[in-house]
Amino acid sequence: MKLPICVWLVVLASTGVANAMMPQIGCDGGDNGGLGGDDCGTWADALNALDGVSGVDCGGDYPFLYVDPRGATATTPTCEASASALNKLDGVANISCDAYYGYFTVPGADCPAVPVRLTAILQGPTCKHGDPISGPTGGENCTGYPNPSCDSGWKGSNCDLPVPRYVCNNSTYRCVPATAPGSGAFLTTCLKTCTKPPPPCHTDTDCGAHKICDTADNSCHCASGWGGVTCSVCVKRCSGRGSCPMSGVCECDTGYGGDDCSTFLDGSPLFNETQIVTQEWGALLNDWAKQPAGQKWALCYSSATMDKTTDEFHKRCDQYKPTVTVAHNSLGRTFGGFADETWKWSSGPYPNGGCSVDPKEPAACCTSSSTCYKGTSACFIFELGPDSGGPLRFGPIGTSTDYTLAHPERWPSWGSGDEPDLSMGEMGDPGDLGCCGAEARGSGTYAGVPGQFDAPLCGTPSIGSWGETQLEVWRQV
Repeated sequence: MKLPICVWLVVLASTGVANAMMPQIGCDGGDNGGLGGDDCGTWADALNALDGVSGVDCGGDYPFLYVDPRGATATTPTCEASASALNKLDGVANISCDAYYGYFTVPGADCPAVPVRLTAILQGPTCKHGDPISGPTGGENCTGYPNPSCDSGWKGSNCDLPVPRYVCNNSTYRCVPATAPGSGAFLTTCLKTCTKPPPPCHTDTDCGAHKICDTADNSCHCASGWGGVTCSVCVKRCSGRGSCPMSGVCECDTGYGGDDCSTFLDGSPLFNETQIVTQEWGALLNDWAKQPAGQKWALCYSSATMDKTTDEFHKRCDQYKPTVTVAHNSLGRTFGGFADETWKWSSGPYPNGGCSVDPKEPAACCTSSSTCYKGTSACFIFELGPDSGGPLRFGPIGTSTDYTLAHPERWPSWGSGDEPDLSMGEMGDPGDLGCCGAEARGSGTYAGVPGQFDAPLCGTPSIGSWGETQLEVWRQV
């Protein structure tokens, strides 16, 4: 490539670039590509700052990076000396000088790889506050460039711009840019705290709903039973046994009292220490189970006072029959079942092993890992309230003998193992994977009086959606 000497000697002005992206050094192509391009002056300044390189300038119509061969002296390296220094850089090779004009060239096979790498070296680690991409193709840009995830407090395409910090103007209560180095907070933090304080209160009426006035400092605070930023959250939640009205004082369901409705006031004397069974329900359960009117029951398991595990339930109750199981779930439903056989899993078919064969799944009976169907047609399930149109009793129907289901990893269950009419759950806390209402799907063992009950007795047909469930299992005294 030959250039008129008059054009070649035109020297372009050079400008330095600080804290900015280094433009990519170009190659003019051909067998020996000359290095240069529109930002020649920027590259010349950067190259002359390298050890062993000096006298690099710009010339020609490309313009090219060159060292004037006429200006070489003992103190000013020749183009070849500068090229040799560049070739010692990591990843840079095969830079040579045009014999006539003194501009830097690379073989066509090394263009653009060599100028790309040289540009990355000149750029340096631009990603100072993020995760840099290393190597010549990355040019030390931040990962995600041009929209990287920067370190906290930094932004920009190369994470080199500090995020503005703010302070609160205590006269206007507006967030304004911080001026002192290292002071202030991010805007979101400032906005949370830079609020005009409320006027001093003198009486509770100055504060608004669910708040009281503290005359010690004349400031408003949440009233007892209320919380949250605006004091609109009912803290007590009334133990699931009542409602929390605007007054903040729990309105307890019938039979419960105390500040948080956790005290049971109407417990049946037939079910001593119960937290679920009312006096009315206690008498009704005895009648449904065809027990004497004054029959008393003793607690063998309570989730309120004992470990909430199926192991604990079976350890305490497996030896007893008959039993009454009563549950109250987070949906507000109270329900349960009566079993005239024990909850102990037994190996072998009835009567010696105690298990009956389900005609729908005979192979599932009586092995070391199977379920075990037990009980007689005296078993039943029930719903006590509220919102059910009851109390209601559900007795067996049809030919199914899946009255109760005994299994070491299950809570009390009535009906088939695949679709139980009522299961208090499996393995986890009572209510975990609990379900009810198989008869509504046409596959149950139990059914109620036609036309009286449309919704499942536990409040929902979905599996495992009861939430927190209180469980009591009672044995006959």
